[in-house]
Amino acid sequence: MAKLLNLDELSANTDLVVKFGGNEYPIEPLSVGGFIEMNRRAQALEASGEEMDLATQVEVLVDTIRQSIPSCPVEVLKSMKINQLYAIMNFVHEQASEGAEEDSEGKK
Repeated sequence: MAKLLNLDELSANTDLVVKFGGNEYPIEPLSVGGFIEMNRRAQALEASGEEMDLATQVEVLVDTIRQSIPSCPVEVLKSMKINQLYAIMNFVHEQASEGAEEDSEGKK
């Protein structure tokens, strides 16, 4: 009998939620490509310093967050304070990194 690795069973469901303005927005699990892109964008934001104007940095941040929280309208993200956007980005990044480490160690 063939052995089966059912990756559908491993599809990451998350119970991570961002709450803002009384509404809850679930954080969608990142694909490998999404994880790589999020890390690249985060590094670009950190490295840009004064090279990238603040408005462009915030636009990149909003676009990046939308990949993880597609149910949160852009208008809602744009109504947040900048420190709230960075808090979301850091939270998503930390959770994705922890999930990747746990998965690589065989934990679930």
